[in-house]
Amino acid sequence: MTEEERGVGERREAATRRRRFVIFGVLFAAGLGLGFYTGVTDHERAFLSQDGKLSPFLAIFTCVIFVAAVVIGPLLLRNSVDEMHRHSDYKAISIGAAVYAIVYPLWFLLWKGDLVREPIHWVLFSLFMLTLGAARLYLRFR
Repeated sequence: MTEEERGVGERREAATRRRRFVIFGVLFAAGLGLGFYTGVTDHERAFLSQDGKLSPFLAIFTCVIFVAAVVIGPLLLRNSVDEMHRHSDYKAISIGAAVYAIVYPLWFLLWKGDLVREPIHWVLFSLFMLTLGAARLYLRFR
């Protein structure tokens, strides 16, 4: 089917799909570039040393990429997502936040009672992100 034979809705859907692909592609490329830069320049300091510190430039650059992905990305995507996907995303975020809001206080209180070690922040963040991803996949494909 040629471009002229397609209806207005089909052309609009194709344009929306291309726009979404470009936005996700730019965010993916930024994350890939950040990972490549870290692997080439700071891998020993960030991953192999005991303190696991990042260089100040890398820390600031990572924050910029994160804010762009979390704030600017959804703003650019808001017109290309329908109400059903947006609603399932809200549910997934709520589920991830609920898991975080339950696990962190429990871990903190058990740590204060000397029953477990101090809360590990990257584990809590990873748990939130994994729960968010799993909930999003479940709600999307159920």
